[in-house]
Amino acid sequence: SESAANRLGRIGESGLIGVRPSGKRFRASIGINGEHLGLGSFNTAIDAAIARDIAALKYHGEFAVFNFPERIEEYRKELEGK
Repeated sequence: SESAANRLGRIGESGLIGVRPSGKRFRASIGINGEHLGLGSFNTAIDAAIARDIAALKYHGEFAVFNFPERIEEYRKELEGK
């Protein structure tokens, strides 16, 4: 079920999975076990997408879908530091 829930990430107005514009900022969010988890507000869509990718790795692990899959090692290091 975890794989199915994360298989197709929603691409919003920003063109990034889990990122939407909110005034002059961008909000990041992720779905976990059928629940919506807000990740915060960011100055850029890229920053919001990175926050969402890190959360995807944390909550979905090997089943995660990323905006920037080339950064997965960077995300792992970020999670290890927390």
